[in-house]
Amino acid sequence: MQKSKCSRSLYCSFLEVTSTRYSALSLSEVVPEGMSISHDSISRWLAAKKVHPKDLWEVASKEIEDKDGILVFDDVVINKSRSEKMELVNWQYSGTEHSVVKGIGVVNALWQTSKEEYTPIDYRIWNPPEDGKNMRS
Repeated sequence: MQKSKCSRSLYCSFLEVTSTRYSALSLSEVVPEGMSISHDSISRWLAAKKVHPKDLWEVASKEIEDKDGILVFDDVVINKSRSEKMELVNWQYSGTEHSVVKGIGVVNALWQTSKEEYTPIDYRIWNPPEDGKNMRS
């Protein structure tokens, strides 16, 4: 079996610099010059490997050291209304859709040092059936 071109370092660097779309397709479109990698290859790598929030923190902590800033929390629901059976999909309110949708809830923690400079430092996937949490706990 061929070794994947995707790596923890590449994936965490992508999470650190992207601010809008966190998808395998997005990563495949912005890989460094001379490196061709398909979104399917990235998806297979993600399914086989476990990337944890601490991995992102290892990369991000070096970037925010000694910088004044504020901590920003942002929640987003990734709409998966067309999904029949997919892990982590729950019915939840989406501010974007202004209604309850099937989706994956993600909470991002960002370090903001200027009007346009954000560094992702942590994330959590909201999964009430597994973690026993609700919007108030």
